[in-house]
Order: sequence, then C-alpha cells, then structure tokens
Amino acid sequence: MTPETKKPVRIEFRSLGEADVAEVHRQQNSCCPAELADFFDVEPPYLPLTLEKFKNTIAEYNRKERTYLVGVFTHDGHLAGLAIYGAEFDATWPWISVLIFPEHRRKGFGRAAADELMAKAFGQTHAHSACCHVPGWSEAGLAFAPKVGFRAAGRSRRSYFMDGKFVDGFFFDILRSEYKGTGGG
Repeated sequence: MTPETKKPVRIEFRSLGEADVAEVHRQQNSCCPAELADFFDVEPPYLPLTLEKFKNTIAEYNRKERTYLVGVFTHDGHLAGLAIYGAEFDATWPWISVLIFPEHRRKGFGRAAADELMAKAFGQTHAHSACCHVPGWSEAGLAFAPKVGFRAAGRSRRSYFMDGKFVDGFFFDILRSEYKGTGGG
C-alpha cells in the first residue's frame, strides 16, 4: 500500500482519567523519562516524579488559561500518547505538542493528532500561526515537525544539558496561509 492510499488513522482526544494518569506515570518511569520531562517542562529531567507529583504536574497544566492537555486515544480506546494545545500567552499563536508512546509510534497516531490540532487551530480559532519546540536530542521530533507542515523558525542554543553536553532546541512554526496552501482546512 502506498502512502497516498494509506487509510487515515482515527484518534480521539479525551481528558485523562486516573488509569490514564497512572499509565503516563508508568511511561515516565520506564521508556520515555526525558521525553515526558521535556513535554511537561519538569526539572531535573533525569529524576522520575512520584505518582502524586505527576498528578500535580498534570493538574497544573489543566489550570492554565486556554491550554488543553489531552490523551491521544486509538480508535479502540488505548492511550497512545499525549497532546497539548496551548494558547495561554497569545490566542493567535498557539503552541502544539504531541508525544506518542514508543509502542504506538510509526503507526500514524502522531500525524493524526498534529493534523487534528492544526485543523482546530486554523479552522475554529483566529490563530494566524502555530508553533512547536523540539529538543535537539529528539531526532524523531526533528524529522516529524516538517512532515506535518511546520517550518524551521529558530533555535535556542544550549537549552538542554543531556549526557554531559549541551544540546540546542529548535522552534518550528506554520502560518495560516501555509496551512491552507497544504490542503489543510
């Protein structure tokens, strides 16, 4: 099957229940501690949070104005990852974050989540652009952002310290006109 004929992946955004928070905590304590630390801006990133602290971190996100933290669920109800739509600082320039857990990667869930968030941003709000930030250590994230339409917009030099060395962070954005020109919306 070619990529053009590939069946679209169906996802659903839902709020996180107790079992979902426990699953995210399990992921944070096993396969993706650095990714979840970056996703939630947790310092220091190398120390896993207790379940109670993790619940508090999620609750803090849910208290932010115009910021939505949701679970990315597969069509059959499995938690595949997380997504954040944040317009706390500027409703016309939201930031989008998507994190898919390792066992669900490369199956289209990340693309479906990013596409859905951008469709909402450009179809149901006054957003003139959307942005995302990718740590330099995330090769998959750096490859993924352009695939969903984001363009390189800048770099935050030495913004992470990983494995004894500094690593840059990268900013990406997409303008409404660019999104509309890609067939989106």
